[in-house]
Amino acid sequence: MNLGTALAEYAASGSARTAAQLSDAVARESLRARVRRGKRRANLVIAASVVGVVAFGAAAFGSQRGPEPMPAPSPSATHEQLPPIDTSGYLVYPGGAFVTAEAVSCLQIPEVPVSMDAIPYPGSMPPLPTWIEANRIYGMSEGLPPNYPIPLYTDQAMFYDLAVAEISREYPRDVDVLVALIADDGSWWSFRAGYGVIDVMPFDDPGLFVSLTPNPECQGGPRAIDRSRIPSDHYNARVMVTRPDGSTVISDYGDVAVVTGLPSMPFLQVTK
Repeated sequence: MNLGTALAEYAASGSARTAAQLSDAVARESLRARVRRGKRRANLVIAASVVGVVAFGAAAFGSQRGPEPMPAPSPSATHEQLPPIDTSGYLVYPGGAFVTAEAVSCLQIPEVPVSMDAIPYPGSMPPLPTWIEANRIYGMSEGLPPNYPIPLYTDQAMFYDLAVAEISREYPRDVDVLVALIADDGSWWSFRAGYGVIDVMPFDDPGLFVSLTPNPECQGGPRAIDRSRIPSDHYNARVMVTRPDGSTVISDYGDVAVVTGLPSMPFLQVTK
């Protein structure tokens, strides 16, 4: 069935035959299947151009599927009402930015002045959730590998397609993205960020993810010493995007919590 022809015919004549075709269960399912296939193909094309696309899938984590249910993580991981993915409180948004055509050292991330007038990114494309599980960054001796992807949107979210397209445009593969988490006492840790669409994950729904890789060469303050693991706490998050021409944007995203345990995967045994 040609959908365009059928719709034109139905609009012009109200044909009962055409109406039956459009409402037929088999025809509707066929159309849905075409949409799903097209969406998957589009995501793969977009993902190929996204910076640091995380190449995780069933093959990479085939041996990491969850064991039998185990005790939930420590209370410190769940003492707050952590907003779930795809809800309005799950993602952080820029509250200011610093833009320069000159190269900026990553050591300057906590110090640069930010301005609301300089925010370059659309509000529907935040690069971080409001809370991050430390074990997704550092891995677990029995469970997750290091730099395990952190979900941003599921592919069922209202703004999922827009977010994927915007990240592909704003963060092409030739840019460098660093995420800095800055504590009140001046201690701060940085992480290299990689964004990508992942269709198959053992513990998460398909969607858009970010992976964070510790970058110990760029950190400071009294607690961020000896390549230390970032402790659970509340941090001010800043994201530095450096382009090949040396131009830099540092965006301030406000409060992000690092939590112990794995509230999103309570069936995994937490060892750190």
